[in-house]
Amino acid sequence: MANPGTPGPAGGRDGGLFQVERRERILDRVAREGRVDVAELARTFDVPSETIRRYLTELQDDQLVRRV
Repeated sequence: MANPGTPGPAGGRDGGLFQVERRERILDRVAREGRVDVAELARTFDVPSETIRRYLTELQDDQLVRRV
C-alpha cells in the first residue's frame, strides 16, 4: 500500500492535496470567479502546469467546465 504522501496509481498526492481535493477547489474557483488561469493554479497547488491542464481536460470531459 502506498504512503498517503507518496504518489500512487489511483489517488496520488502532491502539493499537499489529493487530486479530488484540487479538482473540487478548481471547480469552486471557476464558480466564484468565472475563469481560472493554469499558471496561477499550478503555483497555488504547487504542481506542474501539465497537471492542471489534465484536470481541466477531465473536468471538461465531465462537462463541468468549458475551456476556451
